[in-house]
Amino acid sequence: DVVQWLPRVPLYRGLSMAEVRLVASIAQEVRLEPGEYLTRTEDISTAVYVLYEGEMELVTPDQRRTRVIRPPEDYGLVSLVEPRRIVQATRALTPCRLVMVTADALHVLMDSDLSIGATLWRNIARLQTFHFMQLVDRWAGIEPRDTFNPYTRGM
Repeated sequence: DVVQWLPRVPLYRGLSMAEVRLVASIAQEVRLEPGEYLTRTEDISTAVYVLYEGEMELVTPDQRRTRVIRPPEDYGLVSLVEPRRIVQATRALTPCRLVMVTADALHVLMDSDLSIGATLWRNIARLQTFHFMQLVDRWAGIEPRDTFNPYTRGM
């Protein structure tokens, strides 16, 4: 059940059960088959996804894999800020189930409930910082550090 699962997802940690129910009320399920794309390079991102089941990969325009996404990782936080452009495609490696919330619906919820907004923006900042630091490590030619990984430990 999504309502029971969402509080364990780093993006939604810290929300009360009533707040989780509000998020779940605007969420939709998305299913992908292996090889199917969720997004393509240069798309405009319009939703935030959390992988519930399966594995997906991020791929560059030349089809080089840069990262594997596993539950309960999120994808599409870029949809919450401009310019919302996808820089790497997302493709299913296995059958996948995702929980999707459109960026517009999430913005309305965050603007209408300041507690939800503050919690989610804090979580988003932590997640984006983690992803950025992983990218910096790759650019530096070192194995990305898992220190403070919000997907494997509490935030």
